[in-house]
Amino acid sequence: MKRFISFSGGVESTTMCLLYGKGATAIWCDTGAEHKEMYNRIDKVEEYLKEYHKGDFSLVRIGGGNCTRNNYIPALRSL
Repeated sequence: MKRFISFSGGVESTTMCLLYGKGATAIWCDTGAEHKEMYNRIDKVEEYLKEYHKGDFSLVRIGGGNCTRNNYIPALRSL
C-alpha cells in the first residue's frame, strides 16, 4: 500500500516525514506565494530526508504557483 504525507515545509510535517517517511511520498503544493527562504528550506529538507531514509523517500512538488484543484488532481493520479 502506498503512503502519502501532506508536506508544508513546517516543523510538524517535517517531523511526520522523519518518523513515517521511509517508503512514503510527501506531497507539497506550491502556491507561488512562498518566501525564497521557504523554497530553500524545502530543498534542504528534501535532500536531508532522502539521505536519512537512504533514498526510500520522495517529495512531489505540485503547482508551481498554480495550485488549484483542477491542476493538482491529474498530477496525483500518476502516483
